[in-house]
Amino acid sequence: ERLATVHCIAVQGGMDRICPPDTALDLWNAWPVHGASSNDDHNADIQPSFELRMPLYAGHSMYDPFLVNELVRSTDRVVDVLNRF
Repeated sequence: ERLATVHCIAVQGGMDRICPPDTALDLWNAWPVHGASSNDDHNADIQPSFELRMPLYAGHSMYDPFLVNELVRSTDRVVDVLNRF
């Protein structure tokens, strides 16, 4: 439940042969959501604390242009969120 307070943006290449995308999907499915507890029913007020970005044609290399694009976009999103504080 403590992870529900941690915001995470994960970037996973859809064609990654070293770290298969299934592992990122497993983590995304297991990550808790804001406002949820084991006794809560799912409702519209619950916010996910884990965003999974998966450029489908990206591989494992940090030099892959599809992966770089998504990493930059995700980093910009974190900066925007931090600037609100």
